[in-house]
Order: sequence, then C-alpha cells, then structure tokens
Amino acid sequence: MDYPGKTACDVVEMAIRENFWGAPLLNINLPMQKTSEIRFTRFYPDLAKCFVYPLVMDKKSHRYVYPFEEQKDGAYGDEYDLVAMRSGYISITPCQTSPLDGGVYQKIKKDDINYNMAKILLLTSAGMQVKDEILKLLSKPTYQTTIAHITTAAAIFDRASWMEKDKKAMLKAGFQVEDVDITGKTEVQLRDLLNGKDIIYVQGGDPYYLLKQIKDSGFDRVAKEFVNLGEIYIGVSAGSYIVCPTIEMALWKKPKRNRWGLTDNESAMNLVPFLVCVHFKSKDEEAIKKGMMTTTYPVKVITDNQAILI
Repeated sequence: MDYPGKTACDVVEMAIRENFWGAPLLNINLPMQKTSEIRFTRFYPDLAKCFVYPLVMDKKSHRYVYPFEEQKDGAYGDEYDLVAMRSGYISITPCQTSPLDGGVYQKIKKDDINYNMAKILLLTSAGMQVKDEILKLLSKPTYQTTIAHITTAAAIFDRASWMEKDKKAMLKAGFQVEDVDITGKTEVQLRDLLNGKDIIYVQGGDPYYLLKQIKDSGFDRVAKEFVNLGEIYIGVSAGSYIVCPTIEMALWKKPKRNRWGLTDNESAMNLVPFLVCVHFKSKDEEAIKKGMMTTTYPVKVITDNQAILI
C-alpha cells in the first residue's frame, strides 16, 4: 500500500534507525486522500463515540478499518485529531511518551501500574561456570545471541584471569561477544553500545569501583531500561552485587576494600529486593552471619556452582 502504508513504514524505519523510541511523540493521522493541508490538534476525548467496533477487514486488499460514526451534536471541531482527519487534513498532535489517557499515563509514570515486561536476571558467582542455566534463558541459538560484556570491574587489575576464562567459555559456546568498558562513557554512548544486544553480561572484579563507574556514566539508568524491555541481565560476582539495593555485603568478607569514594552501604541499582553473597565457602559462614545481623535486607548466598534466576 503506497499511501498511507509506505509513508508510515518510512516513519517507523527512521525511528528505529535513529533510536527515537522513548522520545516525546507526535501522533500523526493521515486522511484517506493525499493532502498537504495540516492541522495541529488535540486528542479526541472519547474514541468509543466515534468508532464502531469490531474493525472491518478486507482480506484481499490487506486493509482494515474502524467504521467511523459522525458526531451529530457537533460538539467537537477540527481542533481535534479525528475530526481534522475526517475533514481531509493531516492531524499532528504533540503528546507525552505514551498517547494514553493523561490519568493512566500519570499512574504508569508513578509506577502504580507495572507496565514493564518480565525482568530476566541471572545472578551468579562465576558466570559461565553455570553455562547450562544461561543456555536455558535463550530464545535463539548462541551464534545468533549478542552479548555486551561489561568488563569495567576488572579494569583495575593487572590481569583478570577469571574474566579471560569466562570470555573464552562464552566464545566456545558460540556467543557473539563485544567487550564494553563503561568508564568515561555517557548515557548516549552506552545506549548506542547496548543497542541490539540480547544480553548485558556484567563481569566480576572490584564492586565499589564498578558501582562508582555505573553512577558516573548513568549505566544504571540505561541497564534498567534494557532489563525493563525483557532483555537478559547476567551478573558475575561484582556484577551480581550491583543489582541489589546496596553493596554493603561486599565488605562482609573483605572489610578493607577500597570504597572509591563511596559509602560502606552505598545504594546500588536496586533491581532485586535482597542482597547476594557470592563465592560462598564454609569458611565464610561466620562473617556472613555477622553481616546479616547488621542489614535490613534479606540475604541470599550462592556458591560458584549456583545461580539465582529472577
């Protein structure tokens, strides 16, 4: 369908190409007949009074329509989008990031309504050491699955042998892996780097250094958007710590850690309502018990061969 189908497709393709999703919107309605006449409009206040449901479909032409019933009381003029369109104008209506009823929009904005897709987080101590659990999450083969491998937590170490081993295991499994260091990046750069990736894989290392770079770069906001779209987040050690409400548990076994200017119980990404203790061994039991006495959050403990799926 050349008009309005081709025109609409061009707009959608441009929005995808330029990453316009989530930007303030213009709601544009095109009349049946081509025109260059435009009206800037408001949303029609009651669609149920205009359209006859259900829709009418023409399977031969692959078109469908909602039959339109004219308002007999003449209450609404062409300052409203549907009336302007029916009068032969292109209607352009500035709107919020969702063209929903204003009250509904405000409720969503305040998180009174959970409109996000199901979150998928896999929290681990040793990443690909629980490869079977990772593979269960995939909706397509590994060779078609792209990973943004966040290496920042390991950047301060002369050699991060655990990360090298983990990446080698990812590549051997067939994943398409791109290393990403978030240090010094902006939110815009991070969105571009994560665009099109199926998995955010946050590697282990120094949790306080990682959290410092997350806050400086805005990675926390970008990652939350990613997860809320139903994409997969995999945390490895420090990468599991930082999705918790705080990273206070990182000090329970290593109280002399460098805090990198952050507080002991620095707030983290808060994607889960509990704390995670990783790399558990029996010798750590006493330190963890003491830590659990000081926190207000539930605590989950995992070994290198375990994972938590949310």
